[in-house]
Amino acid sequence: TASNEIVVTAAREPVERWETPSHVRVISGDELRGYPSSSLPDALERVAGVNVSSVAGNPATAEVSMRGFGENGHGRVLVLVDGVRWNRPDMASVNWLALPAGEVDRVEVVHGAESALYGDHAVGGVINIVTRRPGERPGLELDMQAGSYGLASARAAYSGVAGDFGWSVNGMWYSSEGWRDRTACESAAGGAGAAFDFSDFVQSEARAWISRVEYEIPGPLTLEQAAEDPRKAGSPDDSASANYCSADGVLRAELADGMRLDVGVGAGRKDMENDMASWLSFADIRQETLSLTPRLTRTVGIGVETRLLAGVDVYLDQLDVDYYGEPARSARMGGASLTRETVGGYLRGETRVSAWKVGAGGRIERAGLDADMSAPGAAGGAVTQDESAWDVSAVRQFGESARVYAKVGRVYRYPFVDEQVSYVGFGTDRVYRDLKAEEGMQYEAGVEGRLGRACEASLALFQLDMKDEIAWNGVEMRNENMDRTTRRGLEADVSVRIADCTTLRAGCALMDAEFTDGPSEGADVPLAPRQKTTVELNVLLPGGMECIPSLVWVGKSRYGGDYANAAGWLDGYCVASVHVRHRPAKMKGCEVFVSAENVLDEEYSSVGYVDWQGVEYVYPAPGRIFRAGLNCRF
Repeated sequence: TASNEIVVTAAREPVERWETPSHVRVISGDELRGYPSSSLPDALERVAGVNVSSVAGNPATAEVSMRGFGENGHGRVLVLVDGVRWNRPDMASVNWLALPAGEVDRVEVVHGAESALYGDHAVGGVINIVTRRPGERPGLELDMQAGSYGLASARAAYSGVAGDFGWSVNGMWYSSEGWRDRTACESAAGGAGAAFDFSDFVQSEARAWISRVEYEIPGPLTLEQAAEDPRKAGSPDDSASANYCSADGVLRAELADGMRLDVGVGAGRKDMENDMASWLSFADIRQETLSLTPRLTRTVGIGVETRLLAGVDVYLDQLDVDYYGEPARSARMGGASLTRETVGGYLRGETRVSAWKVGAGGRIERAGLDADMSAPGAAGGAVTQDESAWDVSAVRQFGESARVYAKVGRVYRYPFVDEQVSYVGFGTDRVYRDLKAEEGMQYEAGVEGRLGRACEASLALFQLDMKDEIAWNGVEMRNENMDRTTRRGLEADVSVRIADCTTLRAGCALMDAEFTDGPSEGADVPLAPRQKTTVELNVLLPGGMECIPSLVWVGKSRYGGDYANAAGWLDGYCVASVHVRHRPAKMKGCEVFVSAENVLDEEYSSVGYVDWQGVEYVYPAPGRIFRAGLNCRF
């Protein structure tokens, strides 16, 4: 049931969803496997309040934003995998293909800021991807599918358990020629995990991942070009590739009755090659990350149960970039070696006051960036930024039937390293010491209710006041802090069991994001859709058949870069899909499926920009795509 879903995101601690002072949507593993796609962004697209966009129409370039953040909105969403941060220090998005959806136990989507607990990135929301514990489901799993435009994927996984030791191994391959020209994508990934219980009081887990992805980048089209042929490429020779590897582990120890210590460690490396021929830019990028995240939880009884959480987050990011003027990389134009050290400490306490569960928390953090620039005339240097966040919350439950909550807090986000530092090799390389961190205040209240097992509904109202948001200034050719903005909105979800064989799930998010001072006062924030509505119907049919029609309707928004709202609107769109799966009685543990995505062949673009001359460009999204596949569990 909804009330006893365990959510670890909002409190960095296992807690029932109804006790969290946030609007939380949990996508279960069964729900994930009900989607035809093998990527997580397609599952997140079906969540109201979560906007997914891509410049190439493939998962490798997908960007996820929340709470009305448009350009580079993915930088305001913290992405965790088993509690380990996956966000990159630069403006590139998360590699969603590195983690097969079949390995995921659930996805916890927390709408709204969690800066007091997590710090950087956690402004619009937090997405925690929870994988299955190694050995949790012993056996062999095989998935495969094929579809339109050369789409093919396969996955194999095996896990086992021996006493207190569990293990798992998995591998995945994905390939697609793409709906548009120059949108081919191929990825291969593999991983292994182990879990060992030293005793009833000490447990450990460790995982390692490795992957490679190659993809083409089609570039934008003008509105006239898109109307003539939305499948053509605007850039004939742009592409990118990357190798990823990472490892992480956690040790949990019950030190005493009501006292637990969790120590998390992580390490990762990414080697990327970006060939942007349309910009005469060819880059080799190497990123290395180390993390240490210990935390201590103490539960005590002072008349009523009180829980205290204290922890430290330490991150070390190293980014080395070399730029060249041609694909052979014989003439180095410039580059940089960037080191960011981030250290933050946090404290949170929760207790009960009468019928209310109240909580308060705070965080202080320092981020130091050191830049060594190699281009002639480049000005390197160091920048140190200190930030803090806090929040106060209250939750009241009315048995198993309803809850209300309220929350207020301060939020922040540090600049991406390539927002703070220019290192493109065109004579503008420098450190922008005047670029400030983004800061703001969040206010949120919500209500959620249930009528037995027949109906569940939730509603969240929020306001987010931000200052010093960072965006690209096409005239000055640099990133700058913008004027103040305000985002007001609501998010609603409802799930209704119409009959024993039919369930309806729907969600709606309304957003008003605008500038509140400066030359753009009253103008809409670019690339922040005014509404998003999702509808999904799950119908059980005789003979082990299941039909899942769905609808995603996204409202219009302003073009990226159009801070004065001088251009037109980026049109909204409505995408309908149908997924049918069958579990043959004679094939126990197996299911076959067919699906049609964008079944009405809607022509639309989730991303669009206006240049300094006022010309509007769009990135057409894929049209109708068919899939068929087989999933087996032995």
